[in-house]
Amino acid sequence: MCFVSNSVVADSLALRNRQHLVAANRQLLVTSNRIIHLTNILGNKSTDSIEKMKKGLIIIFLYFITGCTTENIKIPENAKIKAMYIVHDEKHSPNLSKCSDTKNDFLVASKHACTFTMEGFEFDIEDKYIFNEHGELTEFWNYLSEGPVVSKIEKLKNDKNYLTSIGGEYITVKWGNNKKVIITEKDTLKIERIFPTYQLIWIEQDPETKKNGRRILIEYR
Repeated sequence: MCFVSNSVVADSLALRNRQHLVAANRQLLVTSNRIIHLTNILGNKSTDSIEKMKKGLIIIFLYFITGCTTENIKIPENAKIKAMYIVHDEKHSPNLSKCSDTKNDFLVASKHACTFTMEGFEFDIEDKYIFNEHGELTEFWNYLSEGPVVSKIEKLKNDKNYLTSIGGEYITVKWGNNKKVIITEKDTLKIERIFPTYQLIWIEQDPETKKNGRRILIEYR
């Protein structure tokens, strides 16, 4: 007997939903343009009314676009946080020359590569924190142009100054608020976007990370 995993089913349904939403939004735009064209023919003398109707239709169209394309993607109940990436964000990474690696999709990129792409976005990795199933730090990867420097927790504990500089000995992560946020020892990280195909989560940029051109990504399993 052959079984299909829940993640495959979820990805298939998400793709089907996206296709339906795109088709619905396209039809809505066509209908809006037809209404505007008809109004122009019938009401040439009422320019103000036409402009008001145009603005109203645009607002309605934008409402449907933003509402319909916000996918109701949920993280699986049994998901565990695998890693946290500190990366140069999608605006800055394409302009950097830090990484000499070939830019591959995240799903096929080497774990030692300091750059990857996903759905048209490019990210250069600065640091990576790896966690066990309990959300406790087990390894820290600092990505340099020549490759990552990997430090296991045992080594980190022997270098207190370095351990403190990367966030301290007691770095832990866990889900919060029904997996709508991620809680660390210092912060509550708000989820911005979920990419189930990659099992990656974009964390919403706060003013500091945005100013510094950084973004936090969470990998789950």
